[in-house]
Amino acid sequence: PSTDEHQAVHLDITYPDAARDLNRWLPLVKWLLAIPHLLVLIVFLDYVELFYRTFTREGFNAWYVFLFALFRMPTTAEVALPLATLFGSLAAFTIANRRLELVIARAAGLSAWQFLLPGAVVGLLFGVVATTLYNPLASYLLNQSIGIWSGTMDGAAQGLRRTGHL
Repeated sequence: PSTDEHQAVHLDITYPDAARDLNRWLPLVKWLLAIPHLLVLIVFLDYVELFYRTFTREGFNAWYVFLFALFRMPTTAEVALPLATLFGSLAAFTIANRRLELVIARAAGLSAWQFLLPGAVVGLLFGVVATTLYNPLASYLLNQSIGIWSGTMDGAAQGLRRTGHL
């Protein structure tokens, strides 16, 4: 039978609403894709700074300087994490306020604690994971980076510790 005639098998497929689905998930995907770029930027800037401070020293090796910057990245990210969380929370509540979502939630009978509680629970879980898993890993990698630095830069790590850069 042709496509104009009645078919014996009829498939009723609902097509997804691409515009609605993309508008819902695209901001999250953009932020998840931005995180690795920010981490690479942190490593690159740290590498450039360390390269500038050490390229005239005896025993200079660019690969070891890169490893040192790479192993220091989790510690640097750990310092920036609370600030990023604060600004992310402020941005989320500002956007919700501008779209009148908070007003609608209050008008629907939700208390402020009911729409703040999920964010507080996620923040608490995030803090527990950062303290129990991420912090030990960052400390281990920082110790490894100090070993790389002191083993390759002829005691330059002592000078960095005295100046507070390590």
